[in-house]
Amino acid sequence: MEQLCVPVIKNGVLPPPEVLDLVRWIDLKCYREAPQSPPNIGLTLSQLNPVLQPYIPPTSVRVTYNRQFCVPVSKNNAVLPASALTIVRWIDIEKFESSRRRRWR
Repeated sequence: MEQLCVPVIKNGVLPPPEVLDLVRWIDLKCYREAPQSPPNIGLTLSQLNPVLQPYIPPTSVRVTYNRQFCVPVSKNNAVLPASALTIVRWIDIEKFESSRRRRWR
């Protein structure tokens, strides 16, 4: 394991109860991936948070190498409630390196 990722409170505001009931179960352990293989594809990324959209314009990037694979883990051997497990079991995240590109036209 290289990294542990956990949910955090954003802008000092707790999410609604139905969101909190789910995200409190989403802690991720991230492992280094090998071998690394470059997909070498271009993407345009944009901020989803409407508060930040005016400050973070869409950015074009080139996806280079896969770095980590992250999967959900349980905290303190807790048993996840069935309602959370039906969603959390579908979560896995692959992290890639990227390089910023000039805006595509």
